[in-house]
Amino acid sequence: MLTYQAVRPVRVLELLPTLQRRGLEKVVCDIALELHGRGFEVDVCCTKTTGPMEVILRERGLRVHCVEERGPRDVLAGWRLLSILRSGKYDIAHLHCPVEAGYQIPMAWLARVPKLICTFHSTPGLPAPPAVQVKASARKLVATLVSRGVDWVYACSSVALKANQQSGWSSCNSSVIYNGIDLTHLYPVADKTAAKAAFGLPPDSCVIGSVGSLCQQKGHSHLIRALPLIRRQIPNVCLLLVGSGPDAPALAQLARSSGLGDAVRLTGERVDVMECIHAMDVFAFPSIAEGFGLALAEAMACGVPVVASAVGGVPELVTDGVSGLLVPAADHVALAAAILRLLNDHELALKLSANALEVVSQRFAMEKMTSDVSHLYRGLFTDGSTLKLKPISGV
Repeated sequence: MLTYQAVRPVRVLELLPTLQRRGLEKVVCDIALELHGRGFEVDVCCTKTTGPMEVILRERGLRVHCVEERGPRDVLAGWRLLSILRSGKYDIAHLHCPVEAGYQIPMAWLARVPKLICTFHSTPGLPAPPAVQVKASARKLVATLVSRGVDWVYACSSVALKANQQSGWSSCNSSVIYNGIDLTHLYPVADKTAAKAAFGLPPDSCVIGSVGSLCQQKGHSHLIRALPLIRRQIPNVCLLLVGSGPDAPALAQLARSSGLGDAVRLTGERVDVMECIHAMDVFAFPSIAEGFGLALAEAMACGVPVVASAVGGVPELVTDGVSGLLVPAADHVALAAAILRLLNDHELALKLSANALEVVSQRFAMEKMTSDVSHLYRGLFTDGSTLKLKPISGV
């Protein structure tokens, strides 16, 4: 069969909110780093603030821009983005989380970028008050109108795609491209003693852990409420929460008021996330709403048995009783029971973690994600209408 190769690199702008070290940012930067120089010339633009990912991108030779949006009423942010789009002469503008800034698509139209892609990394979150619901209805109407000028929409899970289609993004071509993780840096560890010692934990301690932004949507309060129930059976259990966010003070206060003392440790933002995961005997993911769950996939790849809320795209990643255990969201009693099951049944924990590692390797590797995105980018130009392509033989 014939495939197509561009006679020059396809110029792409990846547009995302920040360059902090979080799930969405890691996915987008992985795409940019993997595709740059392989038939693509990729620039990255954040709309709000930069962060530690900027250094990694620049070290690898990618250009990084920042719109420096100063709030929802910053009318000049659109013009700053327009300038970036025009000067870059991009073939594709790839907008991640486009609903967060309504000016992005109109600016891409004004800049006459030939192809527009929008990606959704989440599902609708917590129930909204009536005033917010009114705004949501207005956003749905806007989405219905602007999506007609978008060439492709994809989401990180089928649930996320369906939810956003119901929110107005139903009039353009769409697909699911699962998030991928770099398996070369993830691996199970044979001995957790050293990993636990790095946190000052004794080798015989049982460590439950979670990684993610400390915000209401991640459900960490339910995990803290589950801990006393677990400690009734296993007194030497402790909880490791890796990440930062607005709920950190409230979570620390909840731990103190529950009489847990040092049994709950909030590590803050960490660069060595994999080392943190290796210290865990069970990884808990108690989200109330979730598009995919990148940290969950990373824990599975590290060989740590997982317990997760059956919300959003999580059941597309974890099969209950096969590659992990799923529980209802916001149910700390069920969460405690599932964690105890894994801590008390070593054989079950080993079986689930082995299956999880196989699932991640086959379905959620970074190579598969970047290959799917590459095929999508090139597929937009197979008619040769904007970017000249030459046919090459393929299998």
